[in-house]
Amino acid sequence: MSRFNTEGPVIAGLHYLIPPLTRIDVGHLDELVDQMKYFVVHAPRQTGKTTCLMAYADHLNQGGRYHAVCANIEAAQALRENVSEALPVVASAIASAAFRQLGDPVPRQLIRDELTQSPGGALLSDLLSGWCARNPKPLVLILDETDALIGDALLSVLRQIRAGYPDRPRYFPASVILCGLRDISDYRIQGFDGKEPVAAGSTFNIRAESIRLGDFTVGEVAALYGQHTAETGQEFTAEALDRVWNLTLGQPWLVNALAKEAVAMQPSGSITADGIDQAKEALILSRVTHIDQLAQQLDHHQVEPVISPIIEGRPVFLTDDRAIYYCIDLGLIRRGEGGLEIANPIYRELIRTRTSVRTAWSAPAVHL
Repeated sequence: MSRFNTEGPVIAGLHYLIPPLTRIDVGHLDELVDQMKYFVVHAPRQTGKTTCLMAYADHLNQGGRYHAVCANIEAAQALRENVSEALPVVASAIASAAFRQLGDPVPRQLIRDELTQSPGGALLSDLLSGWCARNPKPLVLILDETDALIGDALLSVLRQIRAGYPDRPRYFPASVILCGLRDISDYRIQGFDGKEPVAAGSTFNIRAESIRLGDFTVGEVAALYGQHTAETGQEFTAEALDRVWNLTLGQPWLVNALAKEAVAMQPSGSITADGIDQAKEALILSRVTHIDQLAQQLDHHQVEPVISPIIEGRPVFLTDDRAIYYCIDLGLIRRGEGGLEIANPIYRELIRTRTSVRTAWSAPAVHL
C-alpha cells in the first residue's frame, strides 16, 4: 500500500505522487540543455525539487542524446570551508551517482587512478574534463543541494565549473543544473572567519536562467488524495479538500503531512473538514523536522525585517528588496492580492506560535 510522503524524494509504488515531469516545464528545460546552458533550479525545502530533477535526468537518459547524472553533494557541507577535504566528497558523490544511475565506472576509476594528486582547487574540473573526454555522449550534470556548501568550498565548486564552461561539450559537461533552496544570488559564499563576502553571481556569471519550482495546484492536491481513495476506498470529502487547499495553498509537504496525520487519526471512514482541522492542530504541536527548520529560518538576518511587519499587519519598508526575494525563495512569504503575506495560513500560525525571532508579535489571533 502506498503512503503520503513527508521524508525525502518520492518513490513510485511506495508513495502517492504527482508525476514529477508534470510539475516542471520539460520542454523549456530541454531547450536550455540543447543550447548547452548552465542554469539554476531552486525551491523551498520539501517541495519536490529532488524528485523532479531525478525524473528529468531519467527523461534525458531515455531520450538517448545525453548522459545525465543527478548527484547530491550535501555531504560536503560537513567539511565547511576545508576545500582540500570538501572537494573529494563532491567528486565522490558525482562518481557514485554516475555508477548508480548510468552504470558508468569511469569517474570512480579517474578518482582512484589519475586524480589522486590533483590539488583540491582543481579536483572537480579535472574529474569532469577527464570524464567528458571518455564519454560517448554529451554530459548533463545536475548538482543537488549545491547551496548547502559553505564559504570557500562552495566558491571553489562554482569557480571550477565556470572555468570549464568554455570547454563544453567535448571536455566539460554540455549543461550543468545547480539545484538548491535559493537562487544563486543568495548562496552563502561568506564563511565563518569574517572574510569579505564574495558575490555568488560574479562567481557563476554563466548562469542563463533561474527557475523556481512551484507548489501543487488545486487539481494536483485532489489528484494526490484521490490516489489514496482509489487504493483504500477512504474518501476525502469536498469540504475536506477545500480545507486542505485553504490551509496550505498547495505547499507540497503540508499537503502530504495533513493527509498523513488525518489518516493516522482516522484510519476508516470519510475524512471531513473537521478531521483536517484536527490534523492541522496535531501538526502544529509536533516537532517534526520541517517545522523545526521553519523556526530556524526565522533567525536569519534577512528574514526578521520582512516577517515581523507582515505578522504585525504593517507595510514592509526596506531599502534593499533582496531580503524579500530571499524570503520568497525560502517559501516563507508570497505576493498576494493585498501585497506581501505569509506563504499559507499554517505557516502563519506556526510563525506566531513557534517563532524564535526576537519580536513581540502584536497581531490578533488567527482563526484558521
